[in-house]
Amino acid sequence: MTWSISNVASTSLNTTQSRLDNLNVLKSNIQTLSSGLQATRAKDDLAGGVIVQPFAARNVNINQSARNLNDAASFSEVAAGALYNLEQNTKRLWELSSTAASDTLLTSERQALQDEANVLSQNSLDIVNSTQFNGQAVLQGASFNFKVSVDSSDQLSFTATALNGPSGLNSVVGQIDLSDSNTAQKSLLAIDRDREALTVQRVDLGKFKNQVENSTQDWKMTSIGLSAVKGGVAEADYAAELSNFTQASIRNNAGAAIQAQAGVTPAQVLSLLR
Repeated sequence: MTWSISNVASTSLNTTQSRLDNLNVLKSNIQTLSSGLQATRAKDDLAGGVIVQPFAARNVNINQSARNLNDAASFSEVAAGALYNLEQNTKRLWELSSTAASDTLLTSERQALQDEANVLSQNSLDIVNSTQFNGQAVLQGASFNFKVSVDSSDQLSFTATALNGPSGLNSVVGQIDLSDSNTAQKSLLAIDRDREALTVQRVDLGKFKNQVENSTQDWKMTSIGLSAVKGGVAEADYAAELSNFTQASIRNNAGAAIQAQAGVTPAQVLSLLR
């Protein structure tokens, strides 16, 4: 076999270039396997990158919707807790008024009933005045809106009945008078109206809570669907990448052996020339 310096150089250069190409393939395989993404650079999958971007934007909207739903759920819990306490106070006030409607009470007994009623009324007033969500009064007629849609401006809304002021709860505005049987009877009627108002408010809140729960389920399904679609486009095929990695490793090792042989052969040729 006849050797020339140009043949030896050509063989060595070709082998070196082949090894460099294989090393780049290995590097790309390692990046894909370690990141779990099909495209670790923009040039890897231009079409895939274009497809994935809208999903990324929708994920931002979904995450914000999730936070809004959490706020809505927290708001409903705050309102429900306050309404429960008001209902308990109102129930006890009704019991006190019913007792005070009797003509057989001693003055001291009636005063004790009035004192307890006053404490309960003050407690109810404190609940109405102090119950807030993000700095906004919950039981004073305010409206609360929560954007929960991914694609539009759809929102969940809840408007609380004003439980303070002239049209508010009688027990809050100081209209529970148990000083005699007649005023106690009137207080009973006033408390009945309070209980009706609280029932209406609780029903409205229950509807709102159901809407929050339904929207949360919709959000979960949308999130799962988008994640699955995005994963199909963006996530790496580990089986294929491992196969490519193995093939590139074999070619790289073979290239190293060939390059080592190519380094020996020129030395042999030069020794013959001497």
